[in-house]
Order: sequence, then C-alpha cells, then structure tokens
Amino acid sequence: MKKSLLITLITAAMAMSANAQQTGEAGAGAGAGGAGGVGGALGGLGAAGIAGGVIAAAVVGSVIASNDTNTDTGTGGGGENPDPECSAGDDLVDGICYNVTNTLTTTNTNGVTTTITVPVTTTYLPTVPQ
Repeated sequence: MKKSLLITLITAAMAMSANAQQTGEAGAGAGAGGAGGVGGALGGLGAAGIAGGVIAAAVVGSVIASNDTNTDTGTGGGGENPDPECSAGDDLVDGICYNVTNTLTTTNTNGVTTTITVPVTTTYLPTVPQ
C-alpha cells in the first residue's frame, strides 16, 4: 500500500512537471500574461513553484503514511508478548514457519513411466497477533 502510494505520487509529480514545461513554452517570453499565458503565474508564483509545492506535499504525505504507529513507548499494557502464529498445519521452528509439500513429477519415456516425489519446503515469517 505504501509503495503504491509513493509510486502514484511520483508519477503525478512527473506529469505535473511535464505539464509545467509545456505551459512555459507556450508563452511569448518570460512572464507572458497575455492570451497565450493562461495559468502561467498565480500571484507571482510560477508553474515550477506550484509543481515544487505539490512534490513537497507528496513527500510529506508519504513520510506521514510510512510512520510506524505500532511503537511501544513502555507506558502501559499487559506486558505479555503474544506468541507468533503460523498458518494451519505449518511448523514454527526458531521463529520461522515451515511448510513442506510434495510435488509429483511424472515422466513417460519409451513406454516407461517414472514418478518422482519432490519435497518442496517454503519458509515465511509468522504473524504476531496484536
């Protein structure tokens, strides 16, 4: 979620930058405020300044969204640490969940069928209930 928000904000900033460059080229010179200078400046603030403000706001919003709100300040709570949990049927060994499944591979060569069982082990971190 956080990465997709950041990618969206970067894409929007790049699009606004390209838009600012296009409107800057449309004028007849620096500070053109005639018919060709639509939206070129807002109270002395140019398109580049507006785009910079939007980028800064996007960065601040991303930092706020990435803030870890699950920090323990040590000011309360029951003091018990809940046990980590794995999915049903998986083993928890040394803080890592293990899942072993068997994959069958069947080969038919010259009328001879060979079946091989291959154990596939997957590992993942357990979830900790809050």
